[in-house]
Amino acid sequence: MEPIEHLETLGNGRYTIQRRLGAGGEGAVFLAYDSVLSRWVAIKRIHDHGSVPLLETSAIREATHLASLQHPNIITVHDIVTSEDEVLVVMEYLPGQNVDELEEPMDAAFFTEFATQCLRGLAAAHTSGIAHRDIKPGNIMLAAQASGGFQVKILDFGLAKVIAEPSLQTMDHSGALMGSIFMMSPEQLEGLPIDHRTDLYSLGCVFYKALTRRHPFQGKSIPAVVAAHLAHDHKPLETLRPDLPRPLVEWVEHLFARDRSDRPPTAAEALASLPAVGGRGRTSRPTSKPSLPVQSPPPAAPRQPRSKNKLLLAGAAAALLLAAAAYWLLGGFSGGNTHAKMIADADAQQATRTSFVWNERKAILAREGQKTTITGTIGSFEEDKQGRFHLVFKGSNSRDPTLCFDREKGDFSTILLKKNVGLDIQATGIVGVDGTRIFLENPDLREIVISKASPTPRE
Repeated sequence: MEPIEHLETLGNGRYTIQRRLGAGGEGAVFLAYDSVLSRWVAIKRIHDHGSVPLLETSAIREATHLASLQHPNIITVHDIVTSEDEVLVVMEYLPGQNVDELEEPMDAAFFTEFATQCLRGLAAAHTSGIAHRDIKPGNIMLAAQASGGFQVKILDFGLAKVIAEPSLQTMDHSGALMGSIFMMSPEQLEGLPIDHRTDLYSLGCVFYKALTRRHPFQGKSIPAVVAAHLAHDHKPLETLRPDLPRPLVEWVEHLFARDRSDRPPTAAEALASLPAVGGRGRTSRPTSKPSLPVQSPPPAAPRQPRSKNKLLLAGAAAALLLAAAAYWLLGGFSGGNTHAKMIADADAQQATRTSFVWNERKAILAREGQKTTITGTIGSFEEDKQGRFHLVFKGSNSRDPTLCFDREKGDFSTILLKKNVGLDIQATGIVGVDGTRIFLENPDLREIVISKASPTPRE
């Protein structure tokens, strides 16, 4: 892993860039750590390409519009930092997945809650006079909640524009239409004035894909896709999902009607007409979920410089732990590395070896007082007579190593530590011995690597 000291910082050192999350037409998005408020954020970096004044780009409009939209189903903008050659749009970081990443079609109950949240967010934007104009599966995120449910977040208002009356579709510098071709309305493709019903058309296409895993309008080339939109040539939803209630099928197809006059006039009215599922009304939480791709955890929080003031050090440590706890409670840790891969170093027979599997008791004992990495599955959480907390590896006994957190030497939250139970982890700390028991003393939570998330509790 790259040393923390070499990581790039932005905003006069406030934000430490950890890794790139993605890129768009105007800039790239990075995961960063906010050292002032001790939280993870997503930062969109927009560089000056010299073609237009930087502060007049649509990215700045995006940030300004989003900052005015305080709604639980719209991504939150925390800050805008400008310089001579770039602008940083600092937003909330969302562990989760977008609609493109769902592995299975949504069932009726899950979809109803999903559609409800999407329309609430869109209605809030429309009420403020803002049309998104680039609604697509990749711009709708499902963020996991600690309760086991999910929260929809509408992302990327990069093409948004305050609309008081119908306006023409934006084109890029080459004259090409901007947006996702699979979601674009006929009026966008024909260069006609657009209004809020354009977003409803695109959202209807997203809903179709969420229910079928395919786009409603398809073709082997861009002209073929455009022709399908203009001819309204698509496979009826009921033929692909005969299990869905007919009123729900008709409601979805009503959203992406060919003529905008045939669509709901507003997102609020579309929401009001959303059919109930099974005659029981809308569910507040879905009863079953499609497979949700696991998300890799962000890297460890950047280390703060050493200070002579112990109170400041304690405060910084507490803040880092609170940030980590918030992320864990959101269900953000996940799998990417396999257990076998994690312990590959432990299988290497080298004299300089520092990484071990939890049951290699003799080898770990020989490293007393040294920094060591131990890998295994956490089976339980315990508290000993000295008031120390222990994470006990699955399958171990009282003589085997544990991960020991001494509350006198750090601000360790029991809630935070208990979140490790059931996880495969790789932790680094100093080997200590207490009678017959071996422990990894005060493992640095910023160096713990999670390789497999606990199963999501059934609702």
